[in-house]
Amino acid sequence: MKISEVEEALIESKRQHKSVPIPPARELREGRQSLRSGSKSPSVAVGRRVTRRSQISAALQEAATSRFVTYGFAATTIEEITADVGISRRTFFRYFKTKEELILSQFEDMRTMVSNELKKRPASEGSLQALRNSFKTLDSRPDIDRRRRLKLGALIDETPTLHGLMLLRQERWVSEIAQELAERLGRSPDDPDTRLVATIGYAAFQLAVYQSRAADSLDLAPAIDENFDRLDRLVHFA
Repeated sequence: MKISEVEEALIESKRQHKSVPIPPARELREGRQSLRSGSKSPSVAVGRRVTRRSQISAALQEAATSRFVTYGFAATTIEEITADVGISRRTFFRYFKTKEELILSQFEDMRTMVSNELKKRPASEGSLQALRNSFKTLDSRPDIDRRRRLKLGALIDETPTLHGLMLLRQERWVSEIAQELAERLGRSPDDPDTRLVATIGYAAFQLAVYQSRAADSLDLAPAIDENFDRLDRLVHFA
């Protein structure tokens, strides 16, 4: 089954709350057999295993998002999520330790994208400009991912437990940004200037997230530009 077919099945599950079929494990078993027989490259079986794992993980995230948004985080059980996807509770814990991790882990790819882009930005860019352009790369994510995170962002803000855990992750993200900026500038990792730039740059990005959510827009770039422009004016005004 193709990824698009998985997504279509998930959408139908939202409507009917029926089990979402996961692509069969036949190919994975064949890959393992080929490894034992030596008939195919190990990378083929590994690739199939990674693909299947990614499909199940995405199915769990999509089914959970649907239920969390419809019924609330606390009212949704792991058993209900796994029933929608068509896997066992035991299998769920091979992918996620808790419901909280199921939600918050979906934002890790955003941190990775921004971090990777920041490392590639030219040295000629100032720190704030490099941060601006790095955050804007988040608009390159697929629409289905961006819309899911838009819904989850509102859910996190409304759920005290999730909100507290998210704040801890954001604090770590700011620390990572500060360290990457320090490396760009050849400064100490605990340099207060880079920490300040990382903090205000992240604040401008976070405000853009709230603004986009309020406008029900998937595009972050316009709000990011607006907030960083405003930040530039305030810095020069001061």
